[in-house]
Amino acid sequence: LPAMGSRPIDWAIFFCEYAPFFPERRGQSTNPPPRLAGNNFAVRRDMAARLDASTIHEGEVPGAVGNDPGAVRSVPGAPVGHVRRYSPAEAVRDRLRFGRDYGHRSASTRPPWARFAGLCIGPAVLLAQVARLLVTVFRRGRCLGEFRDVFPMTVALLTAWSVGEWIGCALAVTHPAPCPPSSAPPRGREGRPPGPHTVRAASLRSRYTAGRSDA
Repeated sequence: LPAMGSRPIDWAIFFCEYAPFFPERRGQSTNPPPRLAGNNFAVRRDMAARLDASTIHEGEVPGAVGNDPGAVRSVPGAPVGHVRRYSPAEAVRDRLRFGRDYGHRSASTRPPWARFAGLCIGPAVLLAQVARLLVTVFRRGRCLGEFRDVFPMTVALLTAWSVGEWIGCALAVTHPAPCPPSSAPPRGREGRPPGPHTVRAASLRSRYTAGRSDA
């Protein structure tokens, strides 16, 4: 459940960011997920020794543990903690900016014909995101009442991402060089030093430093 608050915007951000990581219903697949929730996972020390222990990335852990169904475990009641609380306007701006940066980086690696194709199918990205979110939430049966209440706001955030991704793709047509990191400084990261920016095109998250060794 979201630990950043119970405002509608908190729930909307929660569904956009964390619905893919909802636990499966009883009897469904128990295989390790292909990717972990970046703000809400921990690894054992023996696993950290097999990774870059100072900057463990959420995309690296599943590949390191393999297909052992006992290697990844959901902890009931574990909260989701964002580094800061967002206002609705901040959430829309951030998703627009993240979508633009992702769209620009992703399209810049493709041939010119694929960039133009991306411009043409841009509206379909939003439909695919909404459909995937609906299927995920209802398939796993989590927080259905809250999802219903904030669905319009959730769609607004998904729209901001899709518009940003389309803009980024359009920029890649005329300026295919890698998009520079945003200069907007993160706000409100209390008690945590900022991690170095990742250059991985597959992720929009920073590579945060590991927690205390005695945590």
